[in-house]
Formats: sequence, C-alpha cells, structure tokens
Amino acid sequence: MKNLLLTLLILIMAAHHAAAQSAYGNRFSGDGSFSNWFIGAGSGPQVFFGDHDKKLDFGKRITAGYEFYVGNWFTPDIGARIGFNGYKINGLTQNGAHSTGEAYDAANELSRQKINYFYAHADVMFNIMNYFYSYDVDRIYSFIPYVGVGLMSAVQEPTSNKISFNLGFFNSFKLTRKLDFTIDIRGNIVGDGFDGELGGRKSEGLLVTAAGLKYAFQ
Repeated sequence: MKNLLLTLLILIMAAHHAAAQSAYGNRFSGDGSFSNWFIGAGSGPQVFFGDHDKKLDFGKRITAGYEFYVGNWFTPDIGARIGFNGYKINGLTQNGAHSTGEAYDAANELSRQKINYFYAHADVMFNIMNYFYSYDVDRIYSFIPYVGVGLMSAVQEPTSNKISFNLGFFNSFKLTRKLDFTIDIRGNIVGDGFDGELGGRKSEGLLVTAAGLKYAFQ
C-alpha cells in the first residue's frame, strides 16, 4: 500500500509539473469553485486474460463493466482523475478458484470461473488536441491518452488485492457546452495470481471498452 501511495503521489506531482510548464499559463483558470472539474460514468464490454482463459471461447469471456470517475484539468492539455471500475469477469479455473461449479473440460480439470472485482485508480491525462492545436472549448472531438495506477481487488474468496497499471485512450465527443459522449478504451496489467491461480506468468491482463457521458463544470 505504501508503494501504491508513493506511485500515486509521483503521478500527481508529474501532472502538476507538466501543467506548470504549459504554454497556456493561467489563461485556462476559471473563477468558479468547480472550474475545470468533470465527472463521468460509462459501461461496456470487458475481457480478462488469465492463465487458462484462452481455452474458453472468446465470446463467452466477454462481460459488462462499469466505471465512474471525477477529475480536473490543470491546463487544457494536462489533467488527472480518480476512477472506480468493476463488476465481474469470466474465465476458466483449474484449481477451483472462483469456480461456478460448471465443468468445462473435465479431462484437464477445467471449470467455468466468475470473479467479482473492482479497480480504484488514479490517471494522468493528456489532451492531444489541445496540446497540438489552440484551446477551443467548443471542439467537437478530443483524443486523450492516459496512464494510471491503482488497486485491483477480487472481492469474494479467494480474495486478492494487487497493484495494477493501466494505459488508455479516452475519446470525447461534445454534445452540448457541458456534456460529452465518451468512449474509454483501457488495458490493465495485474500480477499473476489475481484470479486465484499461479500459472507461471508474471502478469495477467484486462481489456475494457466503456461508452458513457461526461459532465464538465465550467
């Protein structure tokens, strides 16, 4: 946990340092208490990449995922957010961890697996459109890569809490002055054993795509 807090602190400090170097200066700052803050939520398909999951049909591994986040733009091109994601993921287990009790491949002792999880994370965000072009509050589309780190937890036995790093691409399409339609594509890396099994690999992964809405306080 200490390492996680240190990593989060480094990310926020890096974002503030980058913001301080921005050519926009104070021109972006608003007068209101919630200037440049935003909140959002979304949902969409996700798929987990565990030790035995490749033996399960890809379509049967897809589940719904949900996300909620709140963040702030320090400048038009540098921001940060805190997010919460989760629900459940499907896969296969050989040792019975998170097993549904449904046999899948008896010869290899494989059964279906469902894991209820959540992921709490902090991300540093980079608005590429505002970086390379002039700041425009009415821009229709914004492409926003981000990197982050957080804690991924399996909430039922066998429980697991592991640090996870993520890389994503946040796509924002303006609907009104304050409301955007968003498509958030994110990949996670989490240590081996998150799914309750040690398979000899250093890590497991999660791929999530979420469509949703973002509201900006201006």
